[in-house]
Amino acid sequence: MTPGRLAGVLLLLGFVLGGCAHVEGRPTQTGWQLFPRQAEGLTAQSPLLWPDHAWGRSDVYRALSAATTTLTRRHPGSVVAFLDVSRRGGGAFPPHLSHRKGVDVDILYLALRPSGALFPSSVQPPVLGYLIKYGRNRQHGHLTFDAERNWTFLLALRRQTHVRVAKVFVEPFIEEWLLEEGRRSGASAEELRWARDVLRYAGANALDHKDHMHIRFVE
Repeated sequence: MTPGRLAGVLLLLGFVLGGCAHVEGRPTQTGWQLFPRQAEGLTAQSPLLWPDHAWGRSDVYRALSAATTTLTRRHPGSVVAFLDVSRRGGGAFPPHLSHRKGVDVDILYLALRPSGALFPSSVQPPVLGYLIKYGRNRQHGHLTFDAERNWTFLLALRRQTHVRVAKVFVEPFIEEWLLEEGRRSGASAEELRWARDVLRYAGANALDHKDHMHIRFVE
């Protein structure tokens, strides 16, 4: 990298970090907060977009944090990466049809690299996330959809006690993978019934969910 380009990158980084500090202290709706850019096992997938894309209810953040703790205890080294939550004041958030009330959170699917390394990790390229599209072969490039960890995280969302899950939007073929993993892992009839109830297809008019699960908590 040339000195000029390095200076430009450092200037942009300084601008972003300065903006983050400014945005973090700004007011929002009662009971809302800016989800931390990085916490124990939980990270913003796109740090450059994070300051204005990660506002939501505090109980929703606590629910995600609790589910993440359960996942990392079962699968050490796992990192849960969130994408869009809501804008600072709520309301319309194009191109999303929802994400207006601080209760909708997009979570990047957990995957494996060819080496067996866990994906995502704590630091990712800032544009990664919605560009990932798992096909019916469970692959996106060199990444393989990790049904075991995604199922573990789904059940962890059910077990946390901060706020109940209303729906989890996924593609129909990904729902099949998750339920198959549930049966393979010996999930109880009640757990499988709950999963079948909350897993939903968002419909043809919504953004696809080939890269992330869209969790909607109760309002």
